[in-house]
Amino acid sequence: LEARLIVPFCDEWDFLAWYSEASQSGITFAGLWEPHNGHRLLIPRLLFLLRDTVFQGDPLFLVLGSLLLQAVVIAVIVVVVLREPRLKGTTLQTGIIASTIVVLTWSVQLENFQWSIQIAYLLAACLAVLALAVVSGEPPVRGFDRPAAGATAIALLACLCLGAGLATWPALLVVAIAQRRGVFAVMVIAAGAALSSTWFFDY
Repeated sequence: LEARLIVPFCDEWDFLAWYSEASQSGITFAGLWEPHNGHRLLIPRLLFLLRDTVFQGDPLFLVLGSLLLQAVVIAVIVVVVLREPRLKGTTLQTGIIASTIVVLTWSVQLENFQWSIQIAYLLAACLAVLALAVVSGEPPVRGFDRPAAGATAIALLACLCLGAGLATWPALLVVAIAQRRGVFAVMVIAAGAALSSTWFFDY
């Protein structure tokens, strides 16, 4: 935490320019929604506003948030692997858990905890992992598929954090089809994918 950067870095300068303009003309949804380097950063921009208005611009708020998100990603992956009956008690199960913990806590990850802008990447990744965990966590049901609907809502949020959130959709479709979740689940996920894709058409 002591190594975190106090000065703005990289994309944060662009955010400061946007924030300076918004402080003069007022913060609007259109301003929050405007594209940034091929991304929609609606949720990260709201977090940056929270940092600057409540925490006086101290990046520690978002750095701690990034650490928490990384811990959530690790925990979700471990829980999913532990509840998979075909992996229970196997060497593969142990290997996946160990690899997840090592890779996501390795020194190469330190870059994610040095400046505030990384919250956008980690939030999108965390929401994508949560979406996959939700849709794969319960067996298929007839009628309204709550896991599929919940995963779709989470994936939509991921797309509001970073363009990379779009990669969640094909993964959700693969899981839904592999689990034979039915037409409703596939249609809901496909509708979410189509909706989020329209957010990027005007670039």
